[in-house]
Amino acid sequence: MSVQLTTNNVAYFLKPREDGKQSPVSQLELSALLNSKNPKFLGKVVQEKILEDSLLAELMAMGNELKVSADQVVWQEEDPNYNPTIISGDGAVTKTGNDFKINASALPVDSADIDKGRPTEPKWLQVKVGMHFRVFTKDGKTAVGVVTAISDDKKTLSATPVGGNWKGVDGDNLTIIFMGNNLDHCQLAPCIGYSVYSPTRENTMFKDSECYKYCEETEVANSVNGIDAQPLTAIGGNKYNLDDKLDQVHKILTLKTENTFAFAKRLTKEEAGNGTRGTEGFFETIEKRGTKHLGYIETKADLMNLFANMRQNKIKNATLRVSNEQYSKLLSILDANSTMTFDPTRDITNELISFGFAGFRFGSETIRFKRWDVLDRFPSIGARYHWVLIPDGRVKITMNNRRESAGYLNIVWFASPTKTWKYLRERDEQRGGNITIDVVNKFMPLVVFPEKFMLGCSLK
Repeated sequence: MSVQLTTNNVAYFLKPREDGKQSPVSQLELSALLNSKNPKFLGKVVQEKILEDSLLAELMAMGNELKVSADQVVWQEEDPNYNPTIISGDGAVTKTGNDFKINASALPVDSADIDKGRPTEPKWLQVKVGMHFRVFTKDGKTAVGVVTAISDDKKTLSATPVGGNWKGVDGDNLTIIFMGNNLDHCQLAPCIGYSVYSPTRENTMFKDSECYKYCEETEVANSVNGIDAQPLTAIGGNKYNLDDKLDQVHKILTLKTENTFAFAKRLTKEEAGNGTRGTEGFFETIEKRGTKHLGYIETKADLMNLFANMRQNKIKNATLRVSNEQYSKLLSILDANSTMTFDPTRDITNELISFGFAGFRFGSETIRFKRWDVLDRFPSIGARYHWVLIPDGRVKITMNNRRESAGYLNIVWFASPTKTWKYLRERDEQRGGNITIDVVNKFMPLVVFPEKFMLGCSLK
């Protein structure tokens, strides 16, 4: 969902004030007015006019935006690739005789899940009597069984082996794949239903503003013909007071918003005491819960590791945000695995040779490269963070008891039914000839399934 700016209407910027001057308008505000039916256009304006190689701008252009009327945002994630028919993991299932017990290690460990109703004991909830399953040991032994009974506490199932014996399957660390009931004519399996694992997350809004203050009296005194010297720009039959200083206010606020989005820190309850915990930025989230790769991507094997991680997490397409140094190393991988050839019979003296490429494809997975200004702004930042792999696509989340479609990475804006705190222009204050314009952003990053992200870093 793309989010439009809440700005004054066109008439407000065309009608002269008491001093005879029109209210100043920025390029971003004017774009919102003239492209009100296409709010995604605002992301392009931010990228082209304010901040090139901006992740924030791309999220806006992609429509990875949400609106919430709360300072603390709580949501539930639902993984579309969650599979309730397979139980696996070290110590997850123990077999003794014909009994299979599900253990505590079968529950996913998730310290970021704040759901107080989160299960504390694993149970065979989706299992039905008569269900067939195949069981594997860590060393590859396998057998097929049929469920004959389930204990009252749902922690143990009893089964008989198909073929008369378990073929050496015993002990801990078992993997079980349930295949369903082999039903007879006019027979149906028991209906028990299940709930998809949906951990609950939280984050807090961050509010910031920038102001533009000027004195009418000073402007008149410094102009040749007073108020008549005000330059107006004709657009679509109307003339607007496009103001470079107001553009600069939006640029500064955008830079700070992108920095907060990337680097903000959320305190623990102990660190915060009775104070606010703050906003958890993107990098803090990925450092805690993403898959980390120490160092740069320097070899073809490093690149294959990214594709393997994508396949494991069922991600078909991803964007690799890279620093300039990392991009140079990616070019080196291309140089080491390809050869440049020229047709000697064709005149290319007036043609340009292209160095670089958009990305890699391996099988059905695709990675596209894009720079991120944040990674290159200062060498010390690039010394810690080299690249980040961001999954592309849409997922379902539940926010404020309402189902929403979201990207894996989103920006959430604070909003009321009538306005959104996205470059929100507060009313122009006039006092003693001084005019002040405040522009406000209130937002937070929302990272869905950070476990599916990858971060190339040098943690020290």
